[in-house]
Amino acid sequence: MHRVNVKNVALLSLLLLLTVITLTVVGCNKQKKVTSPEFVVGINQYVQHPILDSVFVSLKNELAKYPNIKLIEKNAAGNALTCKQINDQFVQQKVNAIVALGTPAAQSAIETTTVIPVVFGAITDPVGSKLADSIELPGGNKTGTTNRWPFEKQVSLIKTMLPNAKNVGILVNPAEANCEAGMKIIRIEAAKYNLKLVEVNISNSSEISSATESLRKRVDVILISPSNVLFSGLDSMFKVASKYNIPVLGGDVSSVDKGSIATYGFNNNDVGKMTAEILMKVLNSKELAGTIPVMGPPPSKLYMNSDMMKKYNLTKPL
Repeated sequence: MHRVNVKNVALLSLLLLLTVITLTVVGCNKQKKVTSPEFVVGINQYVQHPILDSVFVSLKNELAKYPNIKLIEKNAAGNALTCKQINDQFVQQKVNAIVALGTPAAQSAIETTTVIPVVFGAITDPVGSKLADSIELPGGNKTGTTNRWPFEKQVSLIKTMLPNAKNVGILVNPAEANCEAGMKIIRIEAAKYNLKLVEVNISNSSEISSATESLRKRVDVILISPSNVLFSGLDSMFKVASKYNIPVLGGDVSSVDKGSIATYGFNNNDVGKMTAEILMKVLNSKELAGTIPVMGPPPSKLYMNSDMMKKYNLTKPL
């Protein structure tokens, strides 16, 4: 009979035990690496124009940092029916969240679902547009960001830079909740400075040129309203205003690049980053979206177009 070497058996048993432990640890580590849940997010941008485009690009760049986020990108091209169909598709696809850029897209989204979280972005007045119960507690399945312009400062620029101005032209679309929300403040502020507002209604971008033409000889300056329709065809307004030497003030930062003399505003990329931040809070939180406060707007500062300042012989306000 062969004698069994007890030491060899013990050593072999120890090696087998260590191998099992090592494989178990490696297996656990591998499992830990695959713990991030995957999220599908539908983005519905209501219309293509500089403000929403900037917010969308910035939002997308921020979300690219998260490999577990899959985006479905849609643009309603300013069509309410298309906008509703997009949100219906998102619900059918059972996305984890809907990001709605622009007030009409957001209003459509919260009418379409009360279950899927809705993160609205670039909204002038979330409360007035009935997208949020309050800024601190939006309520239900919704929260997001506001890009409310500093309308008070923008109106004050008229008196600061054009002290002799009395009549202020402004193109508005009463059908847009965001535009009407801004106009409520603009009307109040204009009255404080004894400025007469000459409001001309527009319902689509094809009316912008003729609407601006109608302000000729009736106004001293044009103030830009927060209308999506206006921004989708802003170049048309600037073309006519330049033709008749009508100075233009206000708008967002991109408006200054196009021909606005000056405005108080902020970088819309920051709004996109805020929207991405609040979306990640919604996706990673066990709380309802409506318990997360609305974010924004970013701090504003004065932006000026040096060429327009020279054209109208203006100096930087103190």
